[in-house]
Amino acid sequence: MKKKLELEGWTNKVYELVTNVPEPKLAGKPSDEVFVKSLIRQSAVKSSSVSAALSIPGGVAGVLSVLPDVYSVWRIQAQMISNIAAAYGKNNLLSREQMLWCMFRQMGVGLIKELVIQQGGRYLVQHYGKKNLLSLIQKLGVKIAHQQSARMAGRVLPVIGSLSAGALTYYDTQRVGKNAMQLYSRDILFLPPASGLAEAGEFEEF
Repeated sequence: MKKKLELEGWTNKVYELVTNVPEPKLAGKPSDEVFVKSLIRQSAVKSSSVSAALSIPGGVAGVLSVLPDVYSVWRIQAQMISNIAAAYGKNNLLSREQMLWCMFRQMGVGLIKELVIQQGGRYLVQHYGKKNLLSLIQKLGVKIAHQQSARMAGRVLPVIGSLSAGALTYYDTQRVGKNAMQLYSRDILFLPPASGLAEAGEFEEF
C-alpha cells in the first residue's frame, strides 16, 4: 500500500507538471545558442542550489525533503524549457509531450523517447490523449520512485547529502536544457495521432 501511494504521488506530480506548461519569462526576438546556453547554466545553478539547501537536514528530515526538493527542481526545469522554446521563437509550439520528452527522455522508458522522433533536420512530435498519457506517466513514475529511493540514502548524512544532491541536480538540469536546445533549434512537426493514442475531442488543447 505504501509503495502504491508513493507511485501515485510521483505520477500525479509529473502529470501536474507537464499539463501546466509555464509561460516564458522572455521577451523579444529569437536568440542565439550562446544566450540559450547561458539560460541553461543559470537554471542549473539555481536548481542545484535549491536541491542542496533542501538536502541539508539529515536523517528523517532529509528523507522527507525528497518530494518537495524534486518538484521544486522540476518547476525550475519546466520554466527553463519554456524559456528555451521562447528563445528560439517556438514557445507557441510547446506541448505536454515535448515537456515530458525534454525532462525525462534519459529515464530509460522507451515510450518517452518515442514522444519526439528525429527525422533528418526536424523533429516529429506525437500527440497522446489524457488516458494514454497518464498510462505512460505511471510507467515513468515507477522509474522515478526507484531512482529517488536510491538517492534517499545520501540524505541521512547532512553535508554529504547536500553536496551530492546539488551536483546531481546541476548535471540533470544541464541535460534537460540540452534536450530542449536540441529540440527547439530545429523544425518541429506535429504528427496526427496514431490509432488509440488520443481520445476524441482532445485536439482543441493544441
